[in-house]
Order: sequence, then structure tokens, then C-alpha cells
Amino acid sequence: MEQLLRLLVVDDEPAILRTLRVCLAREGFVCETEPDPHRALHRIRTGPPVHILLTDIVMPGMDGVALFHALRLAGGLTQTIVMTAYSSIDRVLESYRLGALDYLVKPFQSLDEVVEVVRAAERRYRRWQRAVERTLKGEVV
Repeated sequence: MEQLLRLLVVDDEPAILRTLRVCLAREGFVCETEPDPHRALHRIRTGPPVHILLTDIVMPGMDGVALFHALRLAGGLTQTIVMTAYSSIDRVLESYRLGALDYLVKPFQSLDEVVEVVRAAERRYRRWQRAVERTLKGEVV
């Protein structure tokens, strides 16, 4: 039986956090939310593993790209999806250069779009996880 993946949604908009928590929990994910990117980084560093991170790009205190960059420096297999309400293609491209899997434009076209992007992240995470496990067993990947 495959483990449930833990998601962390970081956004300074309470309505986005509530909506995504309910939507993604309904889809079978363990979904936590955090409005403060500094606390989110602390949770990622000290808490149970976060498998998929959805983060807004523009937030007070620390933007989502800085949060994502700090996460990358810490290592791990966390799949990251950036969200933006602004058409700042430079920040989205910077996120891709750092290894973000995808991005979502707010307001979302539909919650189905969000679920589809998260499912793609889930598939990618599970592929990476299997490859790491095979490598640790000495199998050729």
C-alpha cells in the first residue's frame, strides 16, 4: 500500500488556504496549510517530510521563490508547484530554473486544474521515490 503524500500549501490568502485544504483532502491527500512562509520553512525543516509544496510567489516577508530556493538547498524530493496572481513570468521562470514542477495562475480556472497539477506532482514524486529505492538496493535505474 502506497503511503499518503503530505502536501503543504503556503499562501497569505486565507480563502485560498481553506479552499485548497478542503479540495485536496477530498482527493485523499494529507494537506496542511501555512500563511507565513518563514513558519512554513521551519515546518519543512523540522517536521515530518513534505512531499508536495504549493506556494504562492508573492507574499509578505519572504516570497515563494525564496522559500522554494531554501527548500532546494535543504535537499529532498519535495515536488514544488508555484502559484501566482501576477503575470510575473520572470519569477515563474526563476522557479522553473530552481526545479519547480509546475505553476498555477490565480484565480484558478477550476479546482480540477489544481487537482490535475497536484496529481502530476504525485506521479513524479512516486517515480523519484522508486528510483531512489532501486538505487539504494543496488539495482540499475
